[in-house]
Amino acid sequence: MISKAGELLNFDYWWMIQNIYSIDGFSTNIFDWMFRANEHFVLIPAIIYALNIVITKGSNIGLCLATFFLASIQGILLMALVPNTLKKDRTILLLLILFISIFNFTPAAAHNWMRGYSGVHWVIANLFVIASIFCVNRLVESPQNKWLIVSISLGILGCISYSTALGIWPILSAVAILFKLPKRFTISYIIFSILVIGIYFLTYTTPSHHPSLSKLNLINIIAYIPVYLGAIFTHNIPVASTIGWFGLILTGLFFTYWLFSSYPQDWLPWLSIITYTLGTALMAAVSRSGFGVEQAIASRYATLPSLFWLSLIILIFLWLQQQQPILKKQWYFVMPLVAVLTVLTILMYRVGTETFREIAHRATYQPLVGLSLQLGISDPVLIKEKVGNRPAAFLGLVDALKADGLVPFNRDIKRIIFVQIWMKKLTQIY
Repeated sequence: MISKAGELLNFDYWWMIQNIYSIDGFSTNIFDWMFRANEHFVLIPAIIYALNIVITKGSNIGLCLATFFLASIQGILLMALVPNTLKKDRTILLLLILFISIFNFTPAAAHNWMRGYSGVHWVIANLFVIASIFCVNRLVESPQNKWLIVSISLGILGCISYSTALGIWPILSAVAILFKLPKRFTISYIIFSILVIGIYFLTYTTPSHHPSLSKLNLINIIAYIPVYLGAIFTHNIPVASTIGWFGLILTGLFFTYWLFSSYPQDWLPWLSIITYTLGTALMAAVSRSGFGVEQAIASRYATLPSLFWLSLIILIFLWLQQQQPILKKQWYFVMPLVAVLTVLTILMYRVGTETFREIAHRATYQPLVGLSLQLGISDPVLIKEKVGNRPAAFLGLVDALKADGLVPFNRDIKRIIFVQIWMKKLTQIY
């Protein structure tokens, strides 16, 4: 996917980068870096964008690789959260590694893998949240100040990466209360939860192009959430909704079982991740359902539902292990489960392939945009169609990109196209 993504960044990237970069270079005013992209604080992604400009001349491929690197760290953390009881059997362990790899790098999120500016947002926020869950899980095992401090710090870093990370704060507070952690830990989590969430909402304003929150419709919100969860398997909205409702019902059963089983700690990280993803689904429904339920199938959201389904898979394995301690009997249930997951994986790749082809086709026009700019021709219509639906920010940075030799001025496109034409002719001759 990444190899077909193209070098030229597009869409909201240019509206974000213009806050910190201009013909004079990077801004030295720290407040310029503390901007909002729509409703999200994006300080950490902005720093990554700046590093990408320095290292790769602002290439989309650089940000795509950064996204892949962050997701790799996330995959390692997810594997570390798998309890040792599931790692004892080599076959089960291999299956879990396979499913973690598939859902962590879900092809349904092709938008994030191929448009690096977007992937950096979503993946780094998820990474900070999962790392915070890892730390609070360790805190339950061993109540030490270091786990408290690190979990809170990671939660804050997540919130200045993307607002989806706001979902971690109710989880941290709930874990402290349910597991009866020392009072200082519980109070600390509650205070920071109120501070972080309070600051976010006190400074929040609805973006001008977003639906008004005063016109929220409860039925639309309820309809949005299951489609959001099921869309990684199909873009057929009724089918996606059905799959999503199945996941929600299964989640309710697992939470009920956990609450009446004295809170087995092996389940804690996965229920926490599920709670986080459901929180983000609710936030998306509140802020986006006004656009229509069709908006819930957007590829950029897919990294979150994939974590939801991965967590359910791990919980199924944990439940099977508790119900059938004898490994041989477990396989009577594991085999049908693997068959179902294989079908879902195929569907997920099918969804991802559709998005991949669309983005890859659009990327084939990037040399044309670059060539026109190198020839001194600024065509707003071409840029609107192939770079972003609002070309003003990109056109406003063209002089800066040219002065610093950034993409698309980092190579002579005329020469490249000339060589490609001649190579094609020579191939036809010989």
